[in-house]
Amino acid sequence: MTAEDDIADRPSLGKQLRGLVRRGLEFARGRPLLARCDVVGRWTRVTSGRPIIDNRGRIELGARTRLACKYGPIELRTEPGAVLRVGSRTAINYSTVVHAHRQVVIGDGVSIGPYCIISDDEAGSPVAGTDAEPAPVTIEDAAWLASRVVLRPGVVVGARSVITAGSIVERSVPPDVVAGGIPARVLRHLAPGAARTEGVIEELVEVDRDPATASRRDPVAAGLLISDFTIDPLALALAERPEPLEAEIAPFGAVVPTLLDPSSEGRDFAVVWTQPASAIPSLKAVRGFESVDEEAITKEVDEFADLVLRGLSDYRCVVVPTWTVAPWERGRGLLDARPGGIAWAVGVANQRLMRQLAEAPNIFVLDAERWIALGGPQAYNDRSYYLGKIPFSESVFARAAEEVAAAVAAVRGAARKVVVVDLDNTLWGGVVGDVGWEEIRLGGHDAVGEAFVDFQHALKALTRRGILLAVASKNEEAVALEAFDRHTSMVLQRGDFAGWRIDWSDKAANIEALAADLNLGLQSFVFIDDNRHERERVRAALPEVFVPDWPDDPTGYVRALAELSCFDAVSVTAEDLDRTAMYATEARRSALRTNTASLDDWIRELQIVVSAEPLGSANLPRAAQLLNKTNQMNLRTRRLAAPEFLEWAAGDGHATWCVSVADRLGEAGLTGLVSVAVDGSDAELVDFVLSCRVMGRRVEESMVHLACQLAIRGGASRLVAEYLPTPKNLPCRRFFDGGPFEHAGDMYVVDLADPVPAPSDVTVTLPP
Repeated sequence: MTAEDDIADRPSLGKQLRGLVRRGLEFARGRPLLARCDVVGRWTRVTSGRPIIDNRGRIELGARTRLACKYGPIELRTEPGAVLRVGSRTAINYSTVVHAHRQVVIGDGVSIGPYCIISDDEAGSPVAGTDAEPAPVTIEDAAWLASRVVLRPGVVVGARSVITAGSIVERSVPPDVVAGGIPARVLRHLAPGAARTEGVIEELVEVDRDPATASRRDPVAAGLLISDFTIDPLALALAERPEPLEAEIAPFGAVVPTLLDPSSEGRDFAVVWTQPASAIPSLKAVRGFESVDEEAITKEVDEFADLVLRGLSDYRCVVVPTWTVAPWERGRGLLDARPGGIAWAVGVANQRLMRQLAEAPNIFVLDAERWIALGGPQAYNDRSYYLGKIPFSESVFARAAEEVAAAVAAVRGAARKVVVVDLDNTLWGGVVGDVGWEEIRLGGHDAVGEAFVDFQHALKALTRRGILLAVASKNEEAVALEAFDRHTSMVLQRGDFAGWRIDWSDKAANIEALAADLNLGLQSFVFIDDNRHERERVRAALPEVFVPDWPDDPTGYVRALAELSCFDAVSVTAEDLDRTAMYATEARRSALRTNTASLDDWIRELQIVVSAEPLGSANLPRAAQLLNKTNQMNLRTRRLAAPEFLEWAAGDGHATWCVSVADRLGEAGLTGLVSVAVDGSDAELVDFVLSCRVMGRRVEESMVHLACQLAIRGGASRLVAEYLPTPKNLPCRRFFDGGPFEHAGDMYVVDLADPVPAPSDVTVTLPP
C-alpha cells in the first residue's frame, strides 16, 4: 500500500475525534466498575452492565480487555492469597464466572463466551463437596471458549484452541485444536495461526483427520435452533452429518422473544426444543404437586403453539420435539397417570401441541421420548445439566440430528421412493435355487422363518406410504417367481413389486436398469441385501443409491428397516398410495407401445385426457411434492414449501394450474404444473413441471397450450420462458428447443396472437 492509499483509507479527522470521544466516555463509565481490581490496563473497560468484583486476593486485567455484562453480570472472584490474571485484548462475555482459590491465568487475545465457569477449585464450581486442593487453571493466548463451557481445576487450554459450546473440560487441551463434549475431547486439529475474527474461525484447515470425515461438504441447508437449554450439541451433530446442516443458535433461554421476531432470511428450517416446566408454567406447578386442571394446561399450550405458528410461518420446515419426563421422575407414583400427575400433565400437553400444530404444512412435531428411550439409562445427564445446562447425552442429540435432517430432506424433496431388495436370505431364509421353494425358511414354527415373514409385512407396509418395491437378485427367474406363487407363507406377491431383475447379472447394472424402467433417478433408490460384498459393490458403483448397513441376524431386519429415516415425507397423497398400481398400468402401456406401429397410433390408442385445475388447498400437497421432487422436465427447478407455493400463486398477476393425466388404461393423477406471472403484456412461464412417468405422450405440448391459455386469461399478449439449466433437467431443454417457440439461447417466446393449439390426438380440458 502506498502512502497515498494509506491516507485515503484513514477515516476523516472528525470521525476519528468522535471515536475517541465515544471510547473515552465508555472508558469513563466502565473504569470505576473495575475499581476493586489491583491492576487495570489502558482502555480496559466494561462495555455494558455491571460486573461483580469480589476481590480478596489479587485481580489483574491487561490492556484493552472488554467485559460485556449486558445480559448478566460477569463475576470475578478471588479468595485470600489467590491471583486472577487476565491478559490484554481479551473479551469476556456476560454471566461468566471466573473464581480463583489459588491461581487462574487467562492469556492475551482470549475470547470467552457467556455462561462459562472457570474455577481452580471444586468448591467454585457447581460440583462441590470434595476436599481436593485447588489446582491452577490456565487459558493460553488466543484460545476461544464458546458458551456454557466449564473448565475444571488443573486444566490448561492450549494456545489458539477452540472449546465448543456446552463442553466440560476435565483434562488439558493441546494447542491448535477444536475440542468439545462431556468430557471434552479433541474433535479436529487446526492449522497453527488460522485466522479468527469476531468470534468466528474464518479459516479452519483440518489436518490428521479421521479418513471418515476427510471429505466434508458444504451445508445443504441453514437453520435456527431455539431452546431454553444449551442446544449447541445439536448444532454440532447437524454439522457433522454426511449432508451437513448449518444451524445458528438463538440467544439462550430467549424462546418467546425469538419466536416474536425470528427472521427467516437465509434460513430453511427451525427447531423449537423446550423443557416442559419452562415452556408451560402449569407443568412446573404439577411437578411441585400443586393442583392444576386440564384447561389451564391446554390454554398455555395453545399460547405456545400460537407463538410457533405465527413466528415461524415463513420457514420451510419447523421441527418441534415433544416434551419429555426423565425416567427417574416418578411424580405421584401409582397415581401419576391420573389427573394431577406429571405423566398425565405432560401427556395432555403433548396431545394438545400435536393437535394445534397438525394443520400447519411446514411444522412437524417429533417424538423426543423415542430419542430418550434409545439413549438408554444415560439419556438424561444430570451432571452436564448442572454444569452446562445440557440435559441430554450426546446419543440423544445424535438421534435428534438424524430426525431433523430427515425432516429437512423431506421438505427439500430428497426422500427415497424405491426399495430394491435381494431375495435369498433377505426376503426368505436359504437359497431357493438349492433347496427349492418348499424348503426356504419362511413362517412356520421357526423363529428365523417368522422374522422373515414380519420383514415382508414391514416392506408391504412401506407401499402404503407410497414407497415402491423392486427386486435385484442373482437367481433363476422362474425358480424365484415360483416361490412367490406357491409358498403359503409368502406375504409379498408379484403385484407388490414395481419391477424386478432376477438373473445372474451385476446387481449395480440391474439397479440402473430398474431406474430406467421406472423413469426415476438413482437418488430415489435404497438397496437392501444380506450380502456385504454386494452392498459394497453397489455403494462403489452407484454412490447415489443409499445402501444401509444390514444386520447378519434376520431377527434384526424389521428393526433395521424401521430405523431408516430416508422415507420421511411431508405428506402422503393419493398418487403416492396408488404408485405401485400406476407402474403396473405403465407396464401395460409399454406393452401396447411395443405392439403398435407408430407413436401416433399409440397415442390415439391410449385416448389421453389432459385436464387442468387451479392450485388450491385440496391439490396443494401433491402439487408441492411435484414442484420439489421433479428434476428432468422442470424449466426452472424452483423449490417452495406448500404454504410458500400457495402464497405465491395468490399474488397479483400470478396463477398456477395443476395438470392431471388419464387414458383408457388408467389414471396417472396430478403429474404436471404450469405457473405464469403476468406483467403488462408479457406473461412469464415460471413453472413448467411434468412427472417423468408421463413424458413423451404429447402431455408436454398440451401443457404449452395450457400455459398460453393461462397467459391469455391474464391479459398478456406474449408468453416468455427462461430455461435455467441444472445437472438433471436437460430433457426439458430438448423439448423446448424442439417445441413451438421462437428462441435465442435460454429464452423462449410464444406470440399469443397465434397461441399454441392442443395436440389433435389428446383431449385437453380447461377450468371454467
